[in-house]
Formats: sequence, structure tokens, C-alpha cells
Amino acid sequence: MPSYRVASERRKVCWMVRMQTSEAGFCHRSDEQRGVLARWFEWVVGGCQGREPSPPLREAARLERLEGEEAALPSLRTPSEPEIADMLREHYPSGLTFVVVSYHTNPLYAIKERVRAEEGVDIDPFDQGGQGTYQERLAFELAETFGLRVLTFTLARTFLPKEQYLNIHPQAPVVPVPHSERHVEDESGLVRKENIYFVIDELVDNTVDYLARNAVQVDFFSGHYATGMAAARRLSQRYGKTVRRMVPYSTTTHSLGWDRFLATYEGYTWEQLKRFNFDHRLREERRAMQEADLVISVAPSEIGTVTHPGLYNVSNEKVVSIPGGVDTQVFCLYDPAEHRDAVAALRHQHGIAEDDRLILVIGRLWDYRRKGVDIALRAFARAREDMGERTDSLLLALVGVPPVDDPTGKWSRLREEVEELVHDSGVQDSTLLIEMVPHEAVPSWLHLTALSRGVVLALPRVEPWGLMNLEAMATGNVVVTIDQGGPPNYIQTGHNGLLVNRDDVEHTVQILTEVLSNEELAERIGQNAHSTVSAEHSWGRVARRFLWAHLQAMNPAAV
Repeated sequence: MPSYRVASERRKVCWMVRMQTSEAGFCHRSDEQRGVLARWFEWVVGGCQGREPSPPLREAARLERLEGEEAALPSLRTPSEPEIADMLREHYPSGLTFVVVSYHTNPLYAIKERVRAEEGVDIDPFDQGGQGTYQERLAFELAETFGLRVLTFTLARTFLPKEQYLNIHPQAPVVPVPHSERHVEDESGLVRKENIYFVIDELVDNTVDYLARNAVQVDFFSGHYATGMAAARRLSQRYGKTVRRMVPYSTTTHSLGWDRFLATYEGYTWEQLKRFNFDHRLREERRAMQEADLVISVAPSEIGTVTHPGLYNVSNEKVVSIPGGVDTQVFCLYDPAEHRDAVAALRHQHGIAEDDRLILVIGRLWDYRRKGVDIALRAFARAREDMGERTDSLLLALVGVPPVDDPTGKWSRLREEVEELVHDSGVQDSTLLIEMVPHEAVPSWLHLTALSRGVVLALPRVEPWGLMNLEAMATGNVVVTIDQGGPPNYIQTGHNGLLVNRDDVEHTVQILTEVLSNEELAERIGQNAHSTVSAEHSWGRVARRFLWAHLQAMNPAAV
């Protein structure tokens, strides 16, 4: 087994830090050091009890505008495959085993069609999303390229009767974790991610039981999203007791509770805000990241939030930024010989004519407020007005809305709300409502959009990175998206995409109108977008950086 002397010392330091913290979990700092945002953060952690802090949230955020602090972080280079392979052979000849945990996400949805063909089961669309794709691709690359064993633990559902699923890779099983019926939403056993905090201890205990029963020797726990962070911290301790050694763990953000709160506080009712359980989320995120051996930010824009002394207060020394990637073999430029039939099938299925031009909004649109569907509808409606007759063939495709047939009852209300938004915008005759599609179907929609000389539009209220943007860029599409969060890290507006102020509909309409009217501009941006992703955002590169960061945390002297 590898030596964990360094990791153990780090863990001891983490315990010492905790002994010096208040009950809320902060190191003792002056109010000046922590800043005005600290008052808001603590108010949320405390359940939003009592009067709102001052100054108002927007003003507090403006006074302490957070910037990514990449320059202050330890450098993380991207080693070659042979370099990593040599290190693994020298220091870990018996191999390494990683445990990935994020109970609310199921990476099998990223390969839904393959799972249906091989297992005869349908993965719930509720399990879709960029995080699942991140975990599926990462597990595959680590197992296939470097021979790691990567176990991913997800919430048990009635459609997953087996103890494990090997559809990603023989070395990368997905393990459903059983649980009681507390906080279950439907007959399949769904527990919404906002409620997993209330069953996290049960899930962790059952995960430790599985590991012990199957004699799994874990080398590193990897927790993804807030619930995964909370689980990884507990797993590191409880599993560590069973094997009598310290087992390091990492946290990967995917998004942060504070950023979500900041983006939703003023636009949601109190009843809506309560459903997010921000107090539990922020508390678990902060403690897990402060005690972790390694903290991975999926977007450089999150770093300022993670390290801010008044927010998560995580040491710069253990934070690295490793954004998600793109499977450039799948998300590639349209090739008639390879993609014509799939695109033709979409046209036929949805009644899309050869001369129709698509404005594509795609993703988990059942979460329509977060994804900014209402904003996209307003922009599309205004663009149609401004462009006049030139918009006769312009269609808005909302791909990822809740289904019409809903025997479970969990989608009906959301479907009705999306339909009302479309009707109120006055564009129902030029809008396609497409139900949620598996990740394997996304390339065809992107190829169809590029072929139609259309635009991929993404105006979410929160976007820490934007994996779908990168996949659209890889297929040569023009992406119009927000100038906040993740997108500015890979889009240079006017060169390989177009950035807009989400709250400035006039500006968004102007940009849409310009790119739809200027074929030369659209073609240049699409070509540059494809080149950017192909050169800088492959999953192989992401996997090398991810593994290298963990090897550094395990044994800094060896790297």
C-alpha cells in the first residue's frame, strides 16, 4: 500500500484548524478580514433567521467583487501519459483505487442508450446533467488509460436492481447505494439532491458496508458537488476507522451553494428558497473543503469564492482548477457520411424543414428558472420582432423540457409552467418543446443546429463552467452565452463565441440579430470555436490533470 504520511500530517493540521474554529466553522478572524459578505454567509448558514444583514446582498457582493485567483494557486501542469504511467509503476505497483461519490448524480445517464441495450433498463432523466458526464468520462479515462479502479456510488433506484453496473468500464463499476424511504419523492426511490443531507449518514454507512464486505482497499475518496463533499468527508473518517489508516479525500465543486444563493435570492419566493436547504449546503461545503486534502474547482471563477476568508475560507495551497472536457471524437464537426441519417431523423421526427434555422436551448430545462428559459424566450421573441420577415424560418428548440406523459406526477407542474412561459412570450407557433434526451442524442441536435446556420443560446442564472457550451463549440456552433461564471474562461467574444449580459435583453437581441444576419461572422466564430475545444479541452487532458493533482496530494515528494 502507498504511504500516506504526508496526507496524514495534512489531516492532523485540518483537525487542529477545526479546534480553532467557532461552532459555525470559521477560523477566528476580525470582521474586517472576513468582510461584509461574511455576515450574509453566516445568516444563510444559520437558516436565514432574524433580520437580513446589511448592507443589502447586491451591495455587499459589489463591495467585495470576487475574482478568480489562479495566479495565487499552486501551479498544476499537465503531464504526459507516459510520465504518469512511469510514476504509477514506480510508486504504486499494485494499482490505485478511487471511490467517487455524489449520490444524487448517476453517471450511467451519460451512456443511457448503451445501458438500455446492455441492461434493459431506462435511467431516470432526473439523473442527467453535466456533472454525470464529468464523472462518467473521468472514470472511463482513468480506468482505460491508467488502469485505475474507479468505483462510483449513486443513489439506489428501483430500476437499478443489480449490486453494480460495469457499463462504463470493467474497472469502473457504478454501485447503487440502498436507503430507507425517508424523503423519497416517487416509487423509484428518488431523493432530490436538496434533501440528501437528511439521509447522508445512512448512505455513507451503507457505502462503508459495501467497501468492507467486498474488501475494497480505497486509496482516495473523491466527493463531487455539495452532497458528495459531505459524503467524502464522512467516508474518509468512517472507512478510515475500519482499515485503521488515514484515507485522503478530495472535493470537486461543480457549483457552489453561495453562488447559487447569490443568483437566486432576489428572484425566488421564500417558499422556493426553503426547498434548496442552503443552510445545510453551505455548512457541509465549507467544512468538507476546509478539511479536504485537495479541493478541485471546475471553474477558475469559483476560486475567489472558495478561498475568500468570509465565505468558504479554504487555503490556497490545496486548491486547483480542473474544468471539464469534451469527447472530441463524438462532439465533432458535421460529417455527411457519418451524421446525415441521425440529423434527417430529427428533422422528420419534429417536423423541421430544410430551410428552418434553429435557436437551440438545451439542457436540464425542467430546472427552467436556473437555466434561464424565461430569459431566452424574451430574447427570442424580441429578435423575431426586430428581424421581421427574416425570421419566418426561425425556430426556437427547447430541448430538455419535462415530459407530457408523467405517471409519477413529479413532472406535470414543471411542464405546465414551461408551457405557460412559452405562451406568455407569444412564440408558441415557432417553439419546439422537446422532452429530455440522453447525452448520446445531444451531438445530433448540435449538428442539426450548425447545419441550419443557427445559434446555441445559453442564458442561465448560474453557470460555474458550461460543459454544454464546450460541446456546442466543438461541433462548430456559434454559442451565445453569459459573460459571468465559467464562459469567459474559454470564450473570447467575437472570436470563438459571443458573450452577453444576461440581464440586458436589448444587448442579447442585438447580438442574436447580428450573428444570424452575418453568415461570414458566424462561420468564422464556429471554426474558431471548434479549434479552441479540440486543442484545449479533451477529456484525456482533464483526466491527466485530475490524477496528477491527486498524486501530488498523496505523495508530493514523488511528483
